[in-house]
Amino acid sequence: MASAYGSDEIWEVFDDSIVRIRVAPERWITYGVDPCPYPEPLFGVTGWNPGEERPLDDNERANDRLAERLRAEGIEHVDAVGSAPDHSWSEPGFVLIGTDRATALRLAREFGQLAIHEMTRGRLGVVKTGITTPDAE
Repeated sequence: MASAYGSDEIWEVFDDSIVRIRVAPERWITYGVDPCPYPEPLFGVTGWNPGEERPLDDNERANDRLAERLRAEGIEHVDAVGSAPDHSWSEPGFVLIGTDRATALRLAREFGQLAIHEMTRGRLGVVKTGITTPDAE
């Protein structure tokens, strides 16, 4: 994945990704493969690697700040992981429930993200935030 940052290849990586969503303490589903119990649309957002790879500690702190922001704004969310289908890379984050695209994009931009995942009708899409260079919160 590191080689994709800063190049157009990153969009191919995003387009090919999968999202796993926590639906119970020990149960995860793969969106678009398994039945999803949450009302759609859903939005995948992370604080991880905002357009460039960062150290693990920085990523964990950013995701913690994102979780705090979601709680403060009263946005329902569950743990999620976006990854390559072969799991050669993965990034933890959150699936937002009962919100809209504008809110998800605003949060993603605040955390320097290039894109979000939008999930509806079993389809996983990528929505660009408009950020073109790494500039995390």
